[in-house]
Formats: sequence, structure tokens, C-alpha cells
Amino acid sequence: MFIEPRLRLLGGRGPARSNYEVGVLTRAGLGMLGRATVTPTILAPGLYVARLLRRGDSGNTWSLSASYSRSWISQPQGASAEQADRLSLGLGWYL
Repeated sequence: MFIEPRLRLLGGRGPARSNYEVGVLTRAGLGMLGRATVTPTILAPGLYVARLLRRGDSGNTWSLSASYSRSWISQPQGASAEQADRLSLGLGWYL
């Protein structure tokens, strides 16, 4: 399970207008391993860019997005944390 809140720093949305957004994000999560006695956790701060393609006043829109985050993944007691880079591209439809 994970959560990824985003905070827009630049960009905005006017009524019925397409726009860009740039901001920061933080992904936090808990893993589930069937035979393990530890629960892996992840913390990943990052950045995102999105383009919202609006048509009309309804609020329905396509969204193109890209994000980058640097992850720190917990390990069992005594081991050092793993690190990973993540690049994500997305296409979404908002109602």
C-alpha cells in the first residue's frame, strides 16, 4: 500500500483552459511479504510535471504527467537501506 500526495508549486487552472502544473511529491508505503517477519517501508520524495488538456467547463480532462522520485527502502535490522530512482510517465482521465 502506498500514498503519494502532491503539492503544486507552479501552474494553475482557469475555467475551461488547459494548463501545466509543476510540483513536489512524496511517496510513502508499506510492503507485505508473505514469509517475512519484517514489513518493508518506502519513502520517496520527488518532482512532477503535468499537462491538463481541458475542453469546456465540465471539468472532465485528459492529463499527461511525468514524475521522478528517489526512494529509500528499509531493510531488516542491521542492513543498510536500499535506494532506487523511479521515473514514471502517465496518461489519465479526470471526471
